[in-house]
Amino acid sequence: MNNLVFLMMGILAMGYIVIGLYFLKFWRRSHERLLGIFALAFFIFAAERILSVIIGFHSTLTGELFLVRLVGFVMILVGIIDKNLHAQKP
Repeated sequence: MNNLVFLMMGILAMGYIVIGLYFLKFWRRSHERLLGIFALAFFIFAAERILSVIIGFHSTLTGELFLVRLVGFVMILVGIIDKNLHAQKP
């Protein structure tokens, strides 16, 4: 892998961590479950990017890394569905 790919993965991981901290800040204020799930999902995305740099893209574990990303997306989907199911009706 060249240095530009390492740089881009670091930038993406940093962005995911910042977004996760942003959602975590608002979750601490409101204790809204959806915001906590979003924060956790973005921390998982950051961990996936960091692991992909450590392990490498040409490793045999790339399928497992995509499963980690899938877990994050499923968490977001479950959080949205949970929020809509438990929404208060006027």
